[in-house]
Amino acid sequence: MHRLALYILISCLLCASNSNAQKRTNASVIAWPILFTTPETGIGGGVAGGMNFYLHQKDSIKHASQIQFGGVFTERSRYQAYVPFNLVLQNRKYQIYGEAGYYQYSLLFFGLGSEEIKKGIRYNTDIVRLRLHLLYRFSNHWFAGARWWYENMRLPVNTDNINELPSSIPGGHGSVMSGPGVVVMYDTRNHLYLPKHGGLLELSYHDQRAFWGSQFNWNRWRVEGRYFLTPMSWLTIASMAMVEQIDGNAPFLQWPGIGGSRRLRGFYEGRFRDRSAAVVNLEMRTRYWHRIGIAVFSGAALLAPQIEKIYSQKVHVASGVGFRWLLDQEKGITVRFDAAKGSDQWQFYFGIGESF
Repeated sequence: MHRLALYILISCLLCASNSNAQKRTNASVIAWPILFTTPETGIGGGVAGGMNFYLHQKDSIKHASQIQFGGVFTERSRYQAYVPFNLVLQNRKYQIYGEAGYYQYSLLFFGLGSEEIKKGIRYNTDIVRLRLHLLYRFSNHWFAGARWWYENMRLPVNTDNINELPSSIPGGHGSVMSGPGVVVMYDTRNHLYLPKHGGLLELSYHDQRAFWGSQFNWNRWRVEGRYFLTPMSWLTIASMAMVEQIDGNAPFLQWPGIGGSRRLRGFYEGRFRDRSAAVVNLEMRTRYWHRIGIAVFSGAALLAPQIEKIYSQKVHVASGVGFRWLLDQEKGITVRFDAAKGSDQWQFYFGIGESF
């Protein structure tokens, strides 16, 4: 089977809000069935959607709260159920966001660092994930907060020559990670979900130790910046840069990597992993015309065993194009379909909201 992921939207909105941005609507619900195929899952289907609302009538229209939901089942007996959420209180004086979900994946492991496995080793995994983030705005545009990440990854035993990961791989027989984190953020974006100008700078640190219930002792720090510019009424330029480093004995799935729908579209998720990563993305987004928009994007990434060696490493580059459907103009909620290519074959992505 070719390495592709083609998502087909079967039906549009089952229930949607008023699209007039000048008329405030308190809540909107969207839901639709989906049919898809990927080299990891085969043919699958399910339902996806979300609810967008204001927790207080005086909240700004750019600070809507959001709860998404999804459930899918595939021909390889893999299924997923997930609920990402973002609750915004008192005009974003407080913000609570995160994710709860159960995921069954059939993935390929391509090695860590310089030990690349070109064809990959297939493995099945079951993951229970809970991520909770709390933010407090202590000054104009300045936020500080705490996080807790919990993830329990099992690799079920089967008779299909799957899950034969090298015994030397940290987390190759499963892992439990649990621990707190802290974050400081400066945010001048004009909108949470569909910004046209302003920027964001975020510094975060996570600690994962046995003291917190983790099976592995490690930590992660990350710096991420985003900037949005609208030089013409019909065009928004979005940019993102991120640097990440892990220290200690981290499970392999937690090693910084490239690929997937948000980091560097165009690569299989986790196609390359190492202890340090630097990623940049640039995206040009057109103005929505009758709810339809187009995006063109490109990105690059560097990976290295230590952050000080990152600029001497190979540059991974990917580019692509995307289609956007504006579900809720007032709250800035979109559906996106992206196609991108890196050094391998084309990759396809479907999701709610922009990639960054």
